[in-house]
Amino acid sequence: MKGGELEKALDRSENLMVSKDGCPFCKDASEILKSWKIEFACIKNTENERLSKEIEREYGFSTFPKIFLKRKFVGGASDLKEYVKKKEFLDAFGSGRE
Repeated sequence: MKGGELEKALDRSENLMVSKDGCPFCKDASEILKSWKIEFACIKNTENERLSKEIEREYGFSTFPKIFLKRKFVGGASDLKEYVKKKEFLDAFGSGRE
């Protein structure tokens, strides 16, 4: 990862979602993050295909969205739905949900 597209993207925003146009799971994930008032960068896979491929190589994750919170790889929308229930998430983001 060092020096790659992912590191650069996470240096700009530690909360990151790589999305795909027309993806309903990307929309769901975005709504979840917004409901928790989490600021995040959203990069479309067509804007940076190398980033998407790097995440695929590093994490073996080929579907969309690809979500990072506090620089930690969370996974996709269903993974995010589970992650928001965990103590680790609540410790990091509190109970700022709308």
